[in-house]
Amino acid sequence: MMLSLVSIGMVCAILEHSLVNGEDLQKTKVFVLPVEPSLFNWTNGYTPNGYWYRASLLNAPDLPPWMSYHFSKKHRKGFIFGVPPPDATNVQVEVIGLNREDYETRKAVIPINVTEKIDQAKHEIRLKIDNLNIEDMFDAHRLFNLMRIFTSVLWPDSADNLYMTNLVSAVKLGARLPLSPKDGEGVVIHLGSTNKFSDTLEQLEREVMPLRKITPCPRDFKRSTVDRHFRPSGFIIDWCSFKLVTLDTSGFSDKAQYHEPSQDYGVLESLDLVRREEIPRRDYSMEIITTLIVPLISLLALVAFLTVILCVQHDNVNKAYKEELIVDSPEPRFQCTLREGDLCSDGSPRLNSDRGDACRPSPPPYSATKRFIFESS
Repeated sequence: MMLSLVSIGMVCAILEHSLVNGEDLQKTKVFVLPVEPSLFNWTNGYTPNGYWYRASLLNAPDLPPWMSYHFSKKHRKGFIFGVPPPDATNVQVEVIGLNREDYETRKAVIPINVTEKIDQAKHEIRLKIDNLNIEDMFDAHRLFNLMRIFTSVLWPDSADNLYMTNLVSAVKLGARLPLSPKDGEGVVIHLGSTNKFSDTLEQLEREVMPLRKITPCPRDFKRSTVDRHFRPSGFIIDWCSFKLVTLDTSGFSDKAQYHEPSQDYGVLESLDLVRREEIPRRDYSMEIITTLIVPLISLLALVAFLTVILCVQHDNVNKAYKEELIVDSPEPRFQCTLREGDLCSDGSPRLNSDRGDACRPSPPPYSATKRFIFESS
């Protein structure tokens, strides 16, 4: 049984079953083909060890660049998905299934018929959903809820022809894995239509345009005015990467926010690459001089200035102190020691000031009463 995402009427994305003998795909439109036991006519859809699948082109080792295969543990089956480019042709996909219970191997070939899309999108919305994985968008009901927000609120004119033009994992485009395994890896989705953008979408783009300078954008860094329509439905939009793009006739635009990795890296000529000697170099000599020499010179000048100030001030203080001692000091007197007491003292209790003897201290003065009695007697 084959799964494909189509929009019928008011963009009703539903599951469409097709036979193994052929699958019709439209260019520039996302397709999803399930790989499950019923594809190999295995009646028992569940085994304890499960099934293993491998998909590739018939008689080729891998799928074409515009087609990918992903096995979902959540759905317990694989998915072949992608977007046929404008130059895509009919191919045949070979799927090999292995029953891990009894190691029975079967093969199924799916013819892919690529057809032109009549109402190819001319205007495209590019957004990233942070909390979902690539396998979550394989659910037709989840895709319907996302497209309903645009067809009923943000872009009502696109209700008749809105469809998904690109579906890719954010990790494949270079995003980092989340810190917690429970968080979604992120998925990038492009929705296109032939109708022009509504005024609501243009106003929304002007609102979130300043956020494009932030890379990466935190999940709860900024919530736009229309975020209330997405979060109740389980969609956490990365508004830093939201963008409106007008496609040209070939379906590509230089204003795209995300690009698939180029498949032509190996055919680049050596002349197109930049040589090492052609890379400009910058001379850092002036920066080194400015950083080291100038502060060193300033430090030496400061040390010299402080040294001069301290030395001159110290000399002036010493000179002033010596002059003060010379002016204030009395005449030098003969100083006597205890050994020289015989030469300095004549045994009198009083010192003879005429002799200039200062060896012994003066006795305490007599009181007035005693002096008066002595004189009267």
